[in-house]
Formats: sequence, C-alpha cells, structure tokens
Amino acid sequence: MAIWDPTASLSDEFFQIARNVYKEDPNWLPEDESEIRTLFGPKNPFFEVGKVWLATAGNTRLVGIFDPRVSFNEQKVAYFGFWETGDEQEVNQSLFSELEEWAKGQGADAVYGPVNFSTYQDYRLRLTFKGQHGPFPAEPYNPDSYNSLMGQLGYSVAMKWESQIMSEEQITFTKTVLRPMVHQQLEAGGIVIESFTPELWLNNIENFYDLINVIWADNFGYYQIDFESFKMIFGQSLLKKLCPQSSVVFFEKDSRQLAGYFISYPDYAPLIRNGNPDRIPYNQINFKEHRPLMESPAALGKSGAVHPKYRKVGLFSAMAVELASRASDAGYSHTIAALMRSDNPSTKIRNLLPEGLNYIQELREYGLYSKDL
Repeated sequence: MAIWDPTASLSDEFFQIARNVYKEDPNWLPEDESEIRTLFGPKNPFFEVGKVWLATAGNTRLVGIFDPRVSFNEQKVAYFGFWETGDEQEVNQSLFSELEEWAKGQGADAVYGPVNFSTYQDYRLRLTFKGQHGPFPAEPYNPDSYNSLMGQLGYSVAMKWESQIMSEEQITFTKTVLRPMVHQQLEAGGIVIESFTPELWLNNIENFYDLINVIWADNFGYYQIDFESFKMIFGQSLLKKLCPQSSVVFFEKDSRQLAGYFISYPDYAPLIRNGNPDRIPYNQINFKEHRPLMESPAALGKSGAVHPKYRKVGLFSAMAVELASRASDAGYSHTIAALMRSDNPSTKIRNLLPEGLNYIQELREYGLYSKDL
C-alpha cells in the first residue's frame, strides 16, 4: 500500500491484473492504458486538491480516491476505483480495510464506488448478465462475482442505473407515428431541431458548459470543473466518435437559447473488444473511418440533457423520439437508451408507446455501492 505520487509511473502489474481477469472473455473492452496513466499523472488537475491511495496484492488491485470537494447526503465521501480482482476474498478484505482506514484519516464518512477518479470517468458495476450481451463502450462491465464480493465486504447498492434496448417494432412506431406529432408540437412551441455535429459543439461550447453545470449540479459526485478542463474532457477525442446523423440539439427559434441536446454514438464494441483478432484501440476510433466498417450497429443514446426551463414540457422525450428516428434512418439496427438513473423520469420514455409496445426488450442494470465508515 502506498499514497500515490503523481510524478511516479503506474507499473505494468497494475494493468496486467485486469488482463488476467478478462483474458478468457472475448467481450471485454480492454483498458486505455495511456489514458489511465494520464489520470494518475501530474497533468491531472485532481492532484491540486485530491489524494490517491493505491495497492496491489495477488491478482487484485484497488485504488482509494479522496476529493475534498465531493460530499453526498451531507457526508464527506471517498471513492474506491479501478478495482479488479481474481475473486480473492481474503485479499479484498485486507485491502478494503486498509482503504477504509485511509479514507477515515482523510475525513470521509462513507466510501462509494467504483468511481475512477470522478463521475466524469468510468464508474458503477454491472448487476445483470443472464441472457445479455457484452458491453458497449463506457458501459460498466465486470465479472458477476464482483457483486457478491461487495456484499461480503459490507457494501450495498446505494443507487441504480439502467439501459433499455428498443425493439425494431418500437422504433418503427416511434418513427412513423410519434415523430410527426413531436415535430408539430416543437414547431408550435418555437423549438428548432439541428444535427449535433462536432462543429456545432465547438461553436457553442460555452453554452453547453453553462447548461451542463446547471443540469448536473445535483448529481451524485458532481463538482464544477473549470472551462479548460471541460474542453479537455469533452474535446476532439470525444467528438470524433459521435454520430452526427442521429445526435440532435434543440434551440429556441428566436433567441437561439440552447434548450437541450442528445448525443448518440455507434456501438463500436465489435471493433474494440478483446475477442476481435483485428481489434482497434478505442482511442483510435473515429466515426468517419470506422462507422462504415459496421453494417448495422446499435445506436447508443449516451448523453442527453434539457434546460430546466423545458423539463416539464416533454422536451427530453421529444429528443429521444428524434434521435431514435434519425438512427433508424441512418441504418442502425436498434437503439439503446444508455445509462439512465433508475429513478429518473427518462426511464419512462417507453410510456409514450401504446399498450403492447411499451415493454422493455432488454434491461441492463448497474449499481453504485457504498459503505458508511
């Protein structure tokens, strides 16, 4: 165990543990080791305020993260993250005990996780597996045994998220029946729809920054980062992967006030998964080059937000209808409403569909665990 020094370099052992855990799993999406090294390095502004604890033992690795800016339910919170293990109960008992003592010493009242530095990065565990396929990019993915280990370590699920996969018949109804109704309502309300392109994002990035800070202010683990860090996280590397054919942005027609946006990505998993002998590292993926390599991938509705002014007028549902319709027009096989908080009204979008169509074809669930100290 050691307090992490960001001027040091992560050992290959740290990454080898994950490779060992998933070596027989063709669906695993290998880690972006260069990105992770950057997160643990001196260029990460986290280290101006936060501290990291890191340990490896046997075939297990564990990281503790404390950011004094983060609290939840009036508690100071520490995170555990980057957790991978070969199902070693005694090793995990020992490492988590050490992490929890360290977290107490930082003033934390509870530990939540997994969270890899912040909710801007990967976090949560996948809870459901039976009859389901491998992960899409940025979807939590782990052996099912991790969830039973969490219980043995005294952790319980504090919050849940879900992804819903829409069927072909649901998409057809959405496109042919709901879409014309939505367009009529938007026109009457003075809202215009535009394609969400990288150029549009970069030309309006300050407006998006302001909107996101308003929308996400009450989310778990959220703190406002500076504008330059925001541009770094949501800059060109992210933009080159989005689908401009299905991503949408809504503006108020007269004022050009940003009303909401919904970003879509192709499911690049077949190109980047562990079992692809010609796999492409995710950090090299870009829409223009790699979308044509996939005949009919799923469209991932990954990040959507509505200005508070429009939350009660059904704008999020309207954006979802438009995104799913555009994805169908662009040749996607189906749409996945990805990573929604289970208590969020966005999970009820299927209620726009009539009886007989308002089912969930496939539901994937994810959890964030916690333990009071």
